[in-house]
Amino acid sequence: MFVKFGKIEQFRNVVKQVRDYCSYHNKPLPTIDFNGTVKLHGTNAAVGVDEYGNLFCQSRSRVITPDDDNFGFANFVMDNKHYFESLLGFLCYREDVDSCILYGEWCGSNIQKGVALSELDKMFVVFDGKGFRGGDEFKLNVNLIDLDNQYNVYNINEFPTYNVTVDFNNPEDIVNTLTSITERVEKECPVGKHFNVSGVGEGVVWTSDFKGNDLRFKVKGEKHSVSKVKKLVSVDPEVVESVKNFVDYAVTENRLEQGLQEVGLDQNKIGMFIGWVNKDINKEEKDVLDKNGLTMKQVGGKVSDKARNFYLNKLNNFK
Repeated sequence: MFVKFGKIEQFRNVVKQVRDYCSYHNKPLPTIDFNGTVKLHGTNAAVGVDEYGNLFCQSRSRVITPDDDNFGFANFVMDNKHYFESLLGFLCYREDVDSCILYGEWCGSNIQKGVALSELDKMFVVFDGKGFRGGDEFKLNVNLIDLDNQYNVYNINEFPTYNVTVDFNNPEDIVNTLTSITERVEKECPVGKHFNVSGVGEGVVWTSDFKGNDLRFKVKGEKHSVSKVKKLVSVDPEVVESVKNFVDYAVTENRLEQGLQEVGLDQNKIGMFIGWVNKDINKEEKDVLDKNGLTMKQVGGKVSDKARNFYLNKLNNFK
């Protein structure tokens, strides 16, 4: 069983989503409260139980096992199998669902570098959950899930949270506030500080409900942005002046490192890595392409060249 966790968008994407909805339904633009949680720099992970009671683990893109793992997460789950079976079984019973899954960040020592979390023992921090009954899907309220810290399992809401109100008539009014909060988190990671470790944080994830659907966007600090942006938070897509400028903007070291983590380092996976980079850019930066009159066909060659050179350099340094 594999249940994909969707991508977290940029602020500009959420602004467009709300504007498009209101335009289509002829509704006034709303004012919406958002809750912010610390974005952790680790690797996406999830643990679930299927309708037959079988425990399963996954990374962002695939099912993982102790023999085919992702930074040891599946081994961690299986080492604590009794706890996770009890937790997920109880959630299925309480929520009256056949199966469920908890999404989180697997973070800590030897997963990422250059952040406060890398000084801590590995931990699983839950930030979302889903339940399934028949063909229906239900959101699990993670605030109501009691997790046992003695197993190094935490709820993201156990750490500092933030609140902002966005007036979608004037979304630019909140940009400075979002930027300021992000810069504070990047300067001193609140989760690291909770464990008495000082160091760099990644950013903030903002979440709200709009017409029964999740609105979710991320704001990363400059050190972790996957695009070379002029501002951390933008209401509109970035303006670039050429294919070369777009490639410089979109094909950053952080995005390439993220792709490497997803695909892995293997001579036979060069094509897969290049494909991942192109697909990720097309999904996350399509509005920037459109704004600047560019297409993936125009930029794809130079994107692929830069991705290929990065991957080959990694392979050569690994030997």
